[in-house]
Amino acid sequence: NSPFNDFGINVAKTLWAYLEFYKDKKLPENKGYFLGQVYVRAVQELEKDPLAKEKVIFMMKKIEKGKGDEYKLWQKTRKWSIEQFDKIYQEMGIKFVRIFYESEFIDKGMKIVEELYEKRFLIKSEGAIIANLEEHDLGVLMFLRSDGTALYPVADIPLAMEKFKKYKLDKSIYVVDVRQSLHFKQLFKTLELLGHTLAKLSTSKPEMIHLSHEFVKLPAGMMSSRTGNVITYEDLREQVFNKAISETKKRHKKWDEKRIERVATAITNGA
Repeated sequence: NSPFNDFGINVAKTLWAYLEFYKDKKLPENKGYFLGQVYVRAVQELEKDPLAKEKVIFMMKKIEKGKGDEYKLWQKTRKWSIEQFDKIYQEMGIKFVRIFYESEFIDKGMKIVEELYEKRFLIKSEGAIIANLEEHDLGVLMFLRSDGTALYPVADIPLAMEKFKKYKLDKSIYVVDVRQSLHFKQLFKTLELLGHTLAKLSTSKPEMIHLSHEFVKLPAGMMSSRTGNVITYEDLREQVFNKAISETKKRHKKWDEKRIERVATAITNGA
């Protein structure tokens, strides 16, 4: 299975920038790539105009409530993004048994946050709602910002419960880059301290693992969707495909174009 981050402050920033700068403009064919460009613009504009952050928070709260024009825009742009991912997965022959969307778990997570706050497992600190894990040398894990909007753990907790309950897992492996190591230590410790019931939801004592990996640095610095310093799947695929075409033609001068293209496609997909 795979989790899909279709919710959160970055999404709200993108939608704010779309309404501010692109609402009446003709949309390009590749809407998924377009949304990435809108996000970069959002980051740039918010750095210049900090007061606009209030509009972003307003946008996020409207999306969380699941109503209004902002929510409808979220649904529409979310569809663009998912369609783009589906196209890539299909091209690469990747299939998932189940895709979990973060937005599916926000309501459940908010209810859990309320319950844990009432039980004093979560506390308020400078207006934010946190789990204090300092006695375990893990700092604090923030669930809600001081403005009341949700952070990743709000969805992570019910998602973990859902996976173990539905699939009776013995082991759950999170494949996420090394920069999120602390987050997963905090998340796993929180679940352990809750003593909730992962063990009861699984066929045996469940194990949760963060399988970390390093991240890609480009000549211009670390890859970052915020700055636009990224290599898209489409760009990488085109470069590899063109190189495969060139090399195949050199090595098989008697092959026709159709065969060359078929082999180059197989090489590209394999790479």
